[in-house]
Amino acid sequence: MGTGFLNLDDDALLLYLCDHGATHRWNRIKWLIDITALLAQTRNFSWERIQMLADRFDLSLGLAQAGMLVHQLYGIPLPRPLLRLVANEKRSAPLAAGAVAAMLLTEQEQRALPARLKNAVYRIRIKRKLPGRVSVRSCWLSAEQFKECPLPDRLFWLYYPLGPLLWFHHFYIRKKTPGSQGGTR
Repeated sequence: MGTGFLNLDDDALLLYLCDHGATHRWNRIKWLIDITALLAQTRNFSWERIQMLADRFDLSLGLAQAGMLVHQLYGIPLPRPLLRLVANEKRSAPLAAGAVAAMLLTEQEQRALPARLKNAVYRIRIKRKLPGRVSVRSCWLSAEQFKECPLPDRLFWLYYPLGPLLWFHHFYIRKKTPGSQGGTR
């Protein structure tokens, strides 16, 4: 219709899908099926570029985990570079096992506190480096955090040791619960 649009090339699309699924602990099997379909097709992947981008953006573990899940659950043969990555990423096996366990949970079980806590820990473990926002600024409190945990004025000093816990709750637990008003960054 005479209108152009931009889309991701195969390398970037593979990394995006792996990051998205891994970030959510693969709790929607659809995300893994998309990667399976992409890898099953004859594509012109540049594995050197994929590995460089994965290293640069801290996506290697998610890529290895996706490769392991696709191979184990769907029997898709993996290209050699991806097999090497899976073999080198020792943490991908236990994280993949946890992802399979998460896939088997019902919607109600996924919203329960134990699953939300496991998901929060998982989101931290899936990255080698903590996000850039984890710093001294994590201890600074926002007005929203004051509302989440109201304390009387005489206990105001408790906000300083509670700061990292409130940050963790806000960014890794609250924002992922249905109906929460937690913002994303």
